[in-house]
Amino acid sequence: EKPETAFYHPNASAMIKALDWMLDRVSRIAQRRQTTTSGSFVGCHLLEMYCGCGAHTVALGKTGLLKKILAVELDPRLVQACERNVQLNELQSLVEVRRGDAGQWAKEESRRRRKRGLQGDAAQACEDNHAYDILLVDPPRQGLDEHVCRMAMDDVEGSSSFTDLLYISCGHQALLRDLERLAPTYDVVHCAQMDLFPRTDSIETLVHLNRRQ
Repeated sequence: EKPETAFYHPNASAMIKALDWMLDRVSRIAQRRQTTTSGSFVGCHLLEMYCGCGAHTVALGKTGLLKKILAVELDPRLVQACERNVQLNELQSLVEVRRGDAGQWAKEESRRRRKRGLQGDAAQACEDNHAYDILLVDPPRQGLDEHVCRMAMDDVEGSSSFTDLLYISCGHQALLRDLERLAPTYDVVHCAQMDLFPRTDSIETLVHLNRRQ
């Protein structure tokens, strides 16, 4: 379900390919986590920013690989559509949808992480579903808000940090800028491109970044 007057993906075929790429990446992340936890399955926690109507949210939620998804979107029409899609797919126990500006939300989340780090509450944060392993972002053409980049790079002692970042980009220059910002903390481990409209410069780039150890 999606509102006709709100933004949505212009190329259905490319969107399906992008979803396949995301599912593959999340599966690989989950397998890696299973390897590092003595073979026991540990579902990942995912924070999705710029979630739109929930096209990515629902597909990822149905994989069984994720323990919790928090989806953030500013447009109230898309928030309502995302909530409805979550309900239609019976994912209410897995997915929480919130309305908010990505930059402001990231700024507040960074503040909460620093506070938990100072108090040594990382374990409690995990129990309360406030710690995330994967950050998924699908920003508009102008790219990530600076506060989102800062949140992604936060490494506060005593507080959980993202291990992986999945970046869906439709803005070439903004992506290059954001990758440069993230370079001190993350390595690019995989990249794919989708040709949205042949013979135009409309390219969607998908990048998987892993936190440097």
